Amino acid sequence: MGPKGDPLPGVYRDTVWSWRTKREDREFVASLREMLIVLEPQSEFLDMLILSGGRVSLVLDLSGLHNTGDVLKADDLQRLARLNIEFSIEVFP
Repeated sequence: MGPKGDPLPGVYRDTVWSWRTKREDREFVASLREMLIVLEPQSEFLDMLILSGGRVSLVLDLSGLHNTGDVLKADDLQRLARLNIEFSIEVFP
């Protein structure tokens, strides 16, 4: 799908959609929850991606230069699981 939700012609080996946010506080899970609000109405599309052999991954990039931490609650994990979203964390110095 294009930026306006229109189907794109052709078949693509790799497709990437990104959600970028920068937080000045330590509570990065708030951004994850905002992203889930956007993705949950698209659950049928995400299911179609996965059933066709695709993957849906959330990659959380953290700066290793700052002390940061937050709590991903069970409800947040359940919301990710309902959408079959893989979750990974990367820390960069």
